Amino acid sequence: MAVTKTDLLSPVGSELFTFTQDDGAPGFVVAQDVISLARKISAVQIDNTTNSVPVYLKIWEANPAPPGVGSVNPEITLQAPASTKIQYTFSPGMNMNQTWVGVTRAAGVTAKSFPTGTVTAKLMMEIP
Repeated sequence: MAVTKTDLLSPVGSELFTFTQDDGAPGFVVAQDVISLARKISAVQIDNTTNSVPVYLKIWEANPAPPGVGSVNPEITLQAPASTKIQYTFSPGMNMNQTWVGVTRAAGVTAKSFPTGTVTAKLMMEIP
C-alpha cells in the first residue's frame, strides 16, 4: 500500500493523491492516512481493471483504528464495478477534516477483506 501526493494546477482541485491497495491476503484491510489536514474532495477515480469482481473504496474522516476497518462506518463508500475504471465527481466538493482510505471486496461496515488484485484510487482535493 502506498499514498503519493502531486500538486496540480486546476480550477477543480489543487492536489492529487494516489492510493494503491494491493492484495494483502490473508490479512484484512488497514485504512491508510491520505492527509491529516482539512481538504475538499472534488473527484475520485478508481481503477479496478485487475479485479473480476466489484470493489469498494471507503473514505473515513478519522482513523477507523481501533477498532478498525470492518467496525467503523465510512463517511463515503464508492463502488468500482468489475474490470473497470470509474470516476466520481462532487460538486461543490466534500469537506473532510482528515482523509483515510481503504479498498474492500464488499460493501457495508463489516466488510474488511482485501481485493484479489491491485486497486488504484486517485483523489483530487483542494484546500477549503
